[in-house]
This record gives sequence, structure tokens and C-alpha cells, in this order.
Amino acid sequence: MPNSFMVRLRQHDTATLARGRVVPSTGLTVDQKLSDATVVTANVSPLIFAGLTLPMVCAVEWSTGAEWGMAPGGRHIVTDSDYDDTDKGRVYQLQFQQYVPWMLDHARVLAGDNTTAGQRTLSGTPGAILTTLIAEAKARGWGANIAVDFDATHTSDGQPWAQTTGGIQFGVGTSVWAVLQSLISSGVCEIAVDGTDATDTLHVYNPGHGTDRTGAGSAPLVALSNPTDAPVKWSLGNVYTRLGVTMDGGATFLQDVAGAYSALGPLEGWLSQGGVSDQDTAQTLVGQAASDAKAPALQTNLSDLASTAKYLPWRDYTTGDLTKYRTRGGWQSGRVSEFALTVDDNGTVSVQNSFGPPMLDTTAKLAQIVSSQLGGVKVGGNGRPASTDPTLDTRVPSTPSGLDVNASAYWGSGGQPLGRIDATWDAVQTATDGSALAVDDYEVWILDVDAGETTYKRQAATVDPVFSLVDLPIGGTYRISVLAATTYGGRSDRTDPIEVTIGLPTVTLGAPSTPILATRRGIVLAAWDGKDANGATMPAYFWRLVAQTTGALAEPIVDANGDPVLDEDGNPTYDDSSVVWTPDGAQLTDAGVITLSGYDVGSTLYVRFMAYDHAGQPTVFSDVASIVVEGIDAPDLEANAVTANTIAAGAITVDKVSSDFGASLDLSSNESINLLAGSLDGTQARFAFDDTGATITADEDSPYAVHVGEADLPDGSSTEGVQIEVNGVVVSWWDAQAMHVSNFVGEQVQLGNHVLQRIDGGTVVKAV
Repeated sequence: MPNSFMVRLRQHDTATLARGRVVPSTGLTVDQKLSDATVVTANVSPLIFAGLTLPMVCAVEWSTGAEWGMAPGGRHIVTDSDYDDTDKGRVYQLQFQQYVPWMLDHARVLAGDNTTAGQRTLSGTPGAILTTLIAEAKARGWGANIAVDFDATHTSDGQPWAQTTGGIQFGVGTSVWAVLQSLISSGVCEIAVDGTDATDTLHVYNPGHGTDRTGAGSAPLVALSNPTDAPVKWSLGNVYTRLGVTMDGGATFLQDVAGAYSALGPLEGWLSQGGVSDQDTAQTLVGQAASDAKAPALQTNLSDLASTAKYLPWRDYTTGDLTKYRTRGGWQSGRVSEFALTVDDNGTVSVQNSFGPPMLDTTAKLAQIVSSQLGGVKVGGNGRPASTDPTLDTRVPSTPSGLDVNASAYWGSGGQPLGRIDATWDAVQTATDGSALAVDDYEVWILDVDAGETTYKRQAATVDPVFSLVDLPIGGTYRISVLAATTYGGRSDRTDPIEVTIGLPTVTLGAPSTPILATRRGIVLAAWDGKDANGATMPAYFWRLVAQTTGALAEPIVDANGDPVLDEDGNPTYDDSSVVWTPDGAQLTDAGVITLSGYDVGSTLYVRFMAYDHAGQPTVFSDVASIVVEGIDAPDLEANAVTANTIAAGAITVDKVSSDFGASLDLSSNESINLLAGSLDGTQARFAFDDTGATITADEDSPYAVHVGEADLPDGSSTEGVQIEVNGVVVSWWDAQAMHVSNFVGEQVQLGNHVLQRIDGGTVVKAV
């Protein structure tokens, strides 16, 4: 699959260097050179440019599809813009200079010790010279956000300094960057810059620093094996067998170049070492120039698209590293002197790597200090020396055999599920005619089935018969085929493809820990500690946790005698066909508490947990926890603690009201009341109140009731007082004047001074 290599700009605060917003661009170029200032050029639209304030500090960021990081080189500062204001479709071009070199160019050599006639003499190691000048500038308030990690005795990578100068003169007012450039051009040191969120750091090394990526101690790095173009520059203009040197004051000396190219006889050049009057120091400084003058210089530039390159700048190598690269003559080893990244308006990133000296014509590195030199004949045309190769091998390699492709899934560092493909095959050692043949590399071709592709795409080239592709989406199906290739263009047939599908990660979550339950006020709280059943914290690929509840567990299975039925291991068996587990409450993405409600007070609630990973795979269930749901206890209702317009049915449940409940119960704010005052053996006492008065009944189904208030009489009139009702009809009543009954049955009635008394079958009247 193609590399997801992306490059962009992010604005930083000009004063503090703090990270700001991303700056969208329609074109971006980053040119990083060995021991020189990185140059960045960006094109932006008028809308984006209108929101920018110059000068502006930015950093280059890069990504291969995961997180974005700051590119080596630190920050860059915009000091120039270029546009045509009459062009309605104009593009604003921003030109960035690397922040640390720009700042060093704005720090100056001032008069100090060993200053005479406006010339200051500096001596010692490169670290001693530079730390002295930078410390002086910082004492003046310069460069608060710039740091160094070298000193007078050791380089940035902890090595002792290789060279010491006896004394170099610099004019007062010379920039510190010019001092550093003179040390670099003299071959006594090399530099690099890195940045963090708040600081840019200047690194200074001995010449030749960098990582050797060609030896057995590390994986060989092939910068480019199938470039889109590969111009080669060759120059004799830097070759000399003897160098003359003029020092300050006019003194001269000659220095032979040991091992120099001599086919043309003596070739003499001349250097001027300004600011140096000591011959030992001059010989030290001219040492690198003499080394560069030994042989014709060769610079190879290899270009490719980042999407198909096997190795990428910053991720796999940087300037100064010794790498492998392939030219027409086969595999070469060389130091990366420069690479340029170009991002077009479609976001496509192309890479050009340069191997060999940074400059090779008459403006070469040596020309910076050589006062005169002879020009040589240069080969023109397509940038390659005109030549023929009588040993051109046109044989075709045999098709690779033994192709084996496996797909697997794994968890990324952020917990995301990712897939990988690993392929191996037998090394090809013969041509199609059966003769022995050395194969230079193998090409891997891939077809993305899920994407609906019908044409195979060249994924990469690899020197060894093994290939891996990572960070793929899970579930994808791919077909893999390989072929063998030689330097001279011989390419075998592709193997029959093998189709693989990336499944789910086999490393899964363990069961979550047992729920921790608590209950009060009619709800249940189910807490989870964020760990699995073994007490380990859930890994990054944990996604979410859910709770399930039920009101009853499975019943044990018994035989006809009531004895439990055992399984083959002797354990009781259970009938869980009637048990229904229901998802309940909110889901958790970390340790926390799930609230469970809606269950009857006094019922038993069973709770279990289940977790899911980021691929959607569930765990086995946790152990089951249970609890009896509790209602509102007396301590839950403090004085004046409950104030509400409505208490919903079932919200308050009590077994009884104690005798000290209160002297009175004030329900006067209710327009109507239906109060069940008590229940005994099926008989219930009820009290009701509405706008006609109060009614008392002994049982909900009883036809008899006592009503106090206003009531309608059977004849259509009404009365106010106490009424006796049967089936809702007033049959007798008391008003303010008298008792009204249609029938009276009694043993004795006193009327005034007389008593009516029942005796046997009659009634007598007696005086009181």
C-alpha cells in the first residue's frame, strides 16, 4: 500500500514559539542541506494570507498517517512575501529562513579580549569559539528560545573535538552565523538544528557525523532503488595536486594534496585564508579543502514519489547519514548531502535526495576560498556522462517461487485495530535460461480487492525476499504478487497472486471485574474499577463497558426425586431458558458508576458486566453480583427536606407510620384528597375530600358512607350538614335544625318532658 507521507506548516507564536494553528498551503517546498540553513517556500491563497501577520514563525510538521510531529530543523521565520496584487487569482509565496541561522545572523561579534584595530582573534575548538560568542549575545538579551548542547571540549554527540585552531581573526560586527559558516567551510565542524515546543537547539559536530546505515550493525537503508529520474553531476573542477595558501599579512605556503588525481599531471590551485596568520592554523583549516581536491567530484540526485518510496526522510534517514542507493552502475554507498521535499496542490509529496558533495561545479565548496582555478570540460545532455556499457546483462530472472503470504491483526499504540501483511519467497538465483544470475531486488505488487481495484500496483522494492506492510485497516482483502529484477532492467514474470483477508486481533480483553453494588432510595449503583477479573488495568484497546440486569437466576435442574442433575464434571446443571438479561444504564469508557433504576423496592437485582474492544469484540461476562433494592429510609427524609408539587405513585413506600409521626397532617394545599387510612382483614378505611365536603367509607366496595358538607336530596333540594348515604343517595341527614329520617327504629326516645318507650308489643308515654 502507498505511504501516507504528509508534510504541512504550523504557525508558532513569534515571541514564545508556542504552537498555533495549521497554515493551509497550495504548494510547499522544504530544502534541507547538510550543515546549511534549511529553506522553506510555501504558496497560500489570498484568504489564508489575509489572516496572517508578518513576520511569522512556522514549523514544518510531518506524518506517516498517525500523529504529526515537528520535522528536524526547528522553526522557520518569514521575512519576505512575493505576489502580484493585480492578479485576482494570485498566489502568495512565503519564503522562510531557518530560525536559528537567521537569529545567529542577527547576533554580532563585538570587541572583547584579543581585539586589535577592529579585529578580534578567536582560538580554540569550534565549541569554544561558538559558546563564547553565543554566551556574550545571550548576556545582551539575544536568543531566549535558542539553546546549544555542545561545549568547549565536546561535540553535541559527546565526542571530543577533533580540531583546535590557533587563532582566527574576525572583524568586529561580523555575524555569528558568518563565523559558523567559516568554520563549516574550513571543514572543522558540521551543524544541525532541532526544535521542541519551546526551544530550538543548535547541534555542532565533528566533520563526518551521522548514522552509518549500510553496515551489518543496522538495517541497510536504500534511499531509492527505482527513482523517477536520477541526474548525475561530474566535475574535475575541484581537483588539485597542490594548493597554495595566502595568509593574513601576505605570507604564503604550498601544501601538496596527498593521493590526488594525477592523470593530467600537476594541477595547482590557490586559497586565501583571511584572518589567519599562523601557518599551523591555516594548515588545519585547509585540510578539508585538500581532502575535497583529491578526486573528481560526483553528485547523484535521485527523485521519487514519497507514496512509493520504501525509505523516507526524517523517518528513516536525514542529511549526514551514510546510506545505500542504486545507480546504473549498481548499488553505491554515499552520504546524504541534501534532500528536497515538494508538496503540490494535490498534496502529492515528491522527494529528491542528493549524494556526494553539496556543490560540484565552479561554485563548488572549494570555490568559496579558492581565488582562481582552471575550468574543465563538462558533459552535457541529459545530465549523465556519455558512455556505453559493454557488459550490459539483458538476461531475465526466473519467476520467484515459494511465495507465502500471511495476514494478521494487532493493536496500535493508541488502541486502534490495525492489520499487517507478511510475505516471504525463495531467493531467485538463476535466469530463465538456467544460468546463474544475481538479482538486485524484488518488486511487490498489490491489488486492493475491497477498493474495487482491477489493476495491480507496485508497492515497493526490497533487496531481500521478505516484505511486510503494516498499519492497514482490519477486514481488508488484498492480493499479493512479486517479481525479481536486475539493475539492467531484466524483470521476471509476476508470481500467481495470493489473496489474504485481515481478520480481527487475536489478543482480546479479559472479563471485567465483578460489579460493586450499592442501593438506596430505590436505585442501584453498579461501580466498575476499570480493571479485569485478575485486577489488571484494561489496556488501550478497551473501548466500552455495559451492564446487564435480571430479576432471577437460572433454576437448578432436578430429577423426579428432586435431586440435582449433574454434568460430566459433577457440577449442578441449570435451566436458564427463562432468564432474560437486559442491557441497562449508561455505558462506561473508563472506571465509573452506572445508575440502575425502575426496580421494585424489596426485589433482588442481579448485575453483570461485559466489555468490548475497539474492534467491537465482546469479552466473556464478569461474575454476577446481586443486591436487594432498598427504598427511602427515615434518615433519607430530614425535616423540610422534601418540597414538591407532586409525589408520583410509588415514589414513597413505607410499612407503617409510627405513633410519633406527628400531631397533625396538613394537606390543606390539595383541592381534593383520597386517603387510604388503614387496612385490616380486607376492610379499608378511606377518607376523601372535594369541593362538596368530606366523605368517610369503611371499605372501597361498601355502599354506605358518611358525608359532611353540602349534598343533594332525593327531592331535588339540597342540605348542608351530616348526611348518611347508601349507594351515593342521601337517606337521612342532620342539618342545623333537626334530624331527618324516613324511618326510625329504637327502644326509647325522650321528647321534651316525656319518654316514648317500647314495652312488649306496644308503646307507652311516661313523664320524665
